[in-house]
Amino acid sequence: MPTEIEIKLALAGSEDYQRLLDRLGEAREVIRQRNVFYDGPDGELGRARVTLRLREEKVYRADVDAPHEVRTTLTLKGEGSVEGDVHARAEYEALLGDEFAALLADPSHLLALDVAPIRELNDRAGRVRQLIELGGFQNERRVYDVAVSGEAVGGGATLRWEVDRTTFASGRVDYEIEVELADRQAAPGIAEAMRGMLDALGIRHRTQPRTKFARCRAYEQNPPP
Repeated sequence: MPTEIEIKLALAGSEDYQRLLDRLGEAREVIRQRNVFYDGPDGELGRARVTLRLREEKVYRADVDAPHEVRTTLTLKGEGSVEGDVHARAEYEALLGDEFAALLADPSHLLALDVAPIRELNDRAGRVRQLIELGGFQNERRVYDVAVSGEAVGGGATLRWEVDRTTFASGRVDYEIEVELADRQAAPGIAEAMRGMLDALGIRHRTQPRTKFARCRAYEQNPPP
């Protein structure tokens, strides 16, 4: 079963986000994402405890104004676990090319695709007849290669930091850092090293126990004033 292992650290607010960007300098790339989530008409995916996401990404390099790449991905995520700053979830993903607009107009076409997320969806939730949009959010992701030191990374390593500014339909904006890892055992030590770096830079941060999708649903029910 493919498993996504991530460290998630929430930043306290826009000032801390901007301070971090200033410290990190120019991003290797900027990815502008549009994320849309779906369920069946009778809540089949929710009952099966899986999340289906359609995402469009426009990837910008530092030296060009137009997108370097435009891609569409379909992702199914299963139930996960959270231990401190470390999130682990089953994840099935497929690259669909530049088909976002057509699939957004008629998402039920997704159910006819012979790709890993749909095959797994059928196994977990049975044959879903139709997909209903649950909402979504916009995300701007800035990607940096950051050197981290400490015993957890064998003395030192370069990690891919994804610094996110997420705008939800409710108007709420969240800021966080995500780092995807292959080694779950090393993750707590790496998270501690990251926290130490942020503390040294005077950047306020906290544990982020909820996924973006969970926050999206919560903010829709209780929008900010």
